[in-house]
Amino acid sequence: AKKVNDGSAEITAGGLVAAIGKQFRLLWKLNKTWIIFLVISVMFLVIVEVSSGILWSYILCHVIAGFLKWLFLPIIKFYRGNRDVVYRSEQTFYDPKTHKNISFPSLHDPASVDVSMVVPAWNEEKRIPPMLNATLAYLRDRLKLEPSFTYEIIVVNDGSTDKTCDVVEEFIKKQDEGTERIRLLKLAHNRGKGGAVREGVLRSRGRLILMVDADGATEIRDLDKLE
Repeated sequence: AKKVNDGSAEITAGGLVAAIGKQFRLLWKLNKTWIIFLVISVMFLVIVEVSSGILWSYILCHVIAGFLKWLFLPIIKFYRGNRDVVYRSEQTFYDPKTHKNISFPSLHDPASVDVSMVVPAWNEEKRIPPMLNATLAYLRDRLKLEPSFTYEIIVVNDGSTDKTCDVVEEFIKKQDEGTERIRLLKLAHNRGKGGAVREGVLRSRGRLILMVDADGATEIRDLDKLE
């Protein structure tokens, strides 16, 4: 599939054939007995169909339709960017200091920080550093006034094609707080701004969750007015 700027996908013949082949390989790997049984069953029904009537035609159509539904539905969902697809790489974040991948928490876990700031980012290598500096400066100032105040920043890389990930990881590496306060979620493919925000929220620890633009369009110190 070819990626387009709005995060949708354009299906090509080559991509569809490759996806179908992958689905067949997955089925064979998971259960060879099942696919052998299916092939034998279809051959049997074809033979019966040749020598029998409408009832077996009906059964044969349902068997084939069920198999085709299994085969094509995951492919269609993938190309539509189905939000329910779970990618293993999206369940962890990388710690550039320890060089380890750590599992994200779940939104359903008890809140462990006061505020989570979710930052959707697509090709923001130039604009996100000043935004992160300004946001972190505000949060540190607030921490001085309220020693019990806790926070986190979750940058959601929405399939960027530039060096957004590298820039954010380098930024995290330089901060004393590290991934305890700043984390990078790398989406497997572009979901669009809404999808990126959703994925960040699902991995947040905050009692309050705030979306912040990567280009600093909103003054971060206006958070005081919201509260």
